[in-house]
Amino acid sequence: MERVPTSDRDSEPFRQPSVTELLSYADERDIDELVGALQKLESGEWSPEEFRSFRLARGTYGQRQADMSMLRVKIPQGILTAEQLERLADVAEKYSRGFAHVTTRQNIQFHFMKLAEVPLAQRLLATSGLTTREACGHTVRNITACPMAGCCQGEAFDVTPHGQAVTRYFLRKAENQVLPRKFKIALSGCPSDCAMGAINDVGLIAKVKDGACGFQVKVAGGLSTTPEDAHELYDFVPADELIPVIEAVLALFNKHGNRQNKSRARLKYVVRKVGWAAFRSLFEEELATVQKAIGRTHPIDPTPTEILARSPSLPVVRENAGSAPGFERWRETNVTPQKQPGFFAVTVRLIRGDATAAQFRGLAALARNLGDGTARLTIDQNVLVRFISSERLPDFHKGLAAIGLAEGGAGTILDVASCPGAESCNLAVTASRELATALTQKLGNPGQKAPAVDAARDLSIKISGC
Repeated sequence: MERVPTSDRDSEPFRQPSVTELLSYADERDIDELVGALQKLESGEWSPEEFRSFRLARGTYGQRQADMSMLRVKIPQGILTAEQLERLADVAEKYSRGFAHVTTRQNIQFHFMKLAEVPLAQRLLATSGLTTREACGHTVRNITACPMAGCCQGEAFDVTPHGQAVTRYFLRKAENQVLPRKFKIALSGCPSDCAMGAINDVGLIAKVKDGACGFQVKVAGGLSTTPEDAHELYDFVPADELIPVIEAVLALFNKHGNRQNKSRARLKYVVRKVGWAAFRSLFEEELATVQKAIGRTHPIDPTPTEILARSPSLPVVRENAGSAPGFERWRETNVTPQKQPGFFAVTVRLIRGDATAAQFRGLAALARNLGDGTARLTIDQNVLVRFISSERLPDFHKGLAAIGLAEGGAGTILDVASCPGAESCNLAVTASRELATALTQKLGNPGQKAPAVDAARDLSIKISGC
């Protein structure tokens, strides 16, 4: 299809962007700036504290081990191409410990990296469009979404393009580089709120009203030691009015968030301080200002839905030689029917959220050969591979078994989630990873499994080290 030219300079044929282009968020200037900041630190022009705030906004944390860093890679909505999985494997091998960690915000973390090698790792990641920008720090953090978006049988519509549009609008935006505290956004496609928007600063739940796509908007949710269920700001906001609404919430937070006490700086504390009625009034003032500056609407391009959530053109299925041991039990817990007839989404369970370089490469090959060429990270620290046909499930299971990732029990009490804990984190006080391992082994041991394990299979265990 060709685009109608509007001028002599606009006569090139329309070219639909590729999946790689859609999922590219990298900018080499970010890395150049980090190199310059490192030089300022080494020359004494910058103090360690000045450098700290800068590196955090570039995804780099210090560890409790001297001269070691953690690098967090921002994966918007958790979507990865096969090529990006391979680049993550390269970084794990060259600059980290040979494996990477999936987080509960659909990010990837590498630990025990040398600070001097962080820019090298970032440049390698950037070759496939991956960025670490604003994965940490007092910024708009990675925007999460349901990994089944576009495939969920119960969704109102695919939230993928909306997540991408919000990500691109706020990424590198000057006003959001030094917020009072981190700011989290999540999108769910159905009323069950599978992305857990209720514990985010902004939770968006897809709805259709009078034939129009939009969102229920909830704000000021959070966990930690003083949890807060998000408050309903709007029952329904049309999709093209969403970005101005979020910008107004951010502007309110930027003005009224606590900059003196970091432990009381999240958006929920603004609500607690001024009360919900006053918060709504402050929000309306900010929204009027934002809409005057950028307009009431901000259209969202549906292209990502067309490219990222469609059935792949698959070759004829070869005849498989039957299923491997454990296939039926694995299928029971790890395989979910998609809304596309004949296709399934498979949850690849990662113990402690970890995957080795070889496993990332194996997943990339499986996604290419048996799926649609992409994978999605989940907030349960697993990987979802979609568009696996019924006939190909046995081969997919065999492929997972070959790389040590055919564990069943996804989404059950066996599927324990944990942060890195005291192994590397400066804030942690407990060895949460070791506890996760011990619980997983104890609960999953057939010889010791109590009836209570089966009875409680729909419960979940989450471990925080701090």
